[in-house]
Amino acid sequence: MQPVEPSGFAIEARVYAENPARDYAPSPGTLQLVDWKESASSRIDTSVRTGTVVSASYDRLLAKVMYHSPSRHGAIRGMHDSLTIKNVDFLTAVLEDESFVEGNTMTKFLAHFSYSPSAIDVVSAGAYTTVRDYPGRPSMGRCFPHAGPMDLWHSRLRIYSSTTSMAPRGRSLSAPMEIKIDGTPSSMWTRLHMKAGQKLKLLPSYSWWSSLGSERFGSKATSPGISVGGYQGRALVGGEVLGTTKSIPNSLSSAISLPERLIPEYPDHWDLMTMIGPYADGYLLEEDVKMMYDTKWQVFHNAAPGGVRLIGPKPKWARADGDEGGSHPFNVPEYGYPVGTLNWTGDDPCIFPVNCPDFGGFVSSTTIIKADHGR
Repeated sequence: MQPVEPSGFAIEARVYAENPARDYAPSPGTLQLVDWKESASSRIDTSVRTGTVVSASYDRLLAKVMYHSPSRHGAIRGMHDSLTIKNVDFLTAVLEDESFVEGNTMTKFLAHFSYSPSAIDVVSAGAYTTVRDYPGRPSMGRCFPHAGPMDLWHSRLRIYSSTTSMAPRGRSLSAPMEIKIDGTPSSMWTRLHMKAGQKLKLLPSYSWWSSLGSERFGSKATSPGISVGGYQGRALVGGEVLGTTKSIPNSLSSAISLPERLIPEYPDHWDLMTMIGPYADGYLLEEDVKMMYDTKWQVFHNAAPGGVRLIGPKPKWARADGDEGGSHPFNVPEYGYPVGTLNWTGDDPCIFPVNCPDFGGFVSSTTIIKADHGR
């Protein structure tokens, strides 16, 4: 039964899969995390949950959030608490607006409402820009790649910040890059202070952003092969907007540059320290092992965080077949792949970096030590 007359104040907020920073353009994709904050005074009508795929060709309404209180200010405070979830910054900004709080709103309120999100506008994403963090998921297992940064050491140098709310917590540049801010060249290994509206350009385009995206299974690192982490579980594309932190820690407010003696060098040829195994004796001939260490391998042009193919001579193998592992001598029963291993997925070897498969049934003959993963 309904009460005889209205009692108190109620506010309803509608949560849409839209981007208010782009004139409310549709924002389809997979909902990485859905976690509503409910109370006795709130009501949430929704059918979505974590993992729901929002189509661009369907209604973009995700939920109706309602809150009731004896006073209008109590309803506003309650609604604000109910919307303390990701991707509803626009609604909380409306609730905090002075005109809305005082009730001075009309149907054209949004036409004059100024909304400036803390975000990075991806103009062009390049070939393979992903969201990552350290250390990723090194102990996850269960078919999950380790993820995390390609360069475990230099990626942890958080030397990037901003003078406004537009900056992420960290941005890591490891391999040599050309950096430009509004067309003006800038240096690597130096903390860059940027203002809202400035354009950052990085060449080449393989890079990664840390402390953005949605956390899945204890990490924000992107694993594109299994569509987990980062932004929609994949590499970024142009036109996307990445939400960032609104405040900059005091530890990142000062200017800093990495001492020259600590800046890594990037030669055309690398000598990597390795350990033999886990599969070598009985699988490769002695001459194969010698060939493996004496050869100057060439990196295939299509290298990626999932695998770095090497071009060079082929082994002769010590076995005629893979016995119970398979028909080819590089087959073995499935086991866990170590990061940095040299894996023979055929007669051509492949170095397995952070987004390699977690396990499989191919011979790994030698493994790069962790101290050399930065190379």
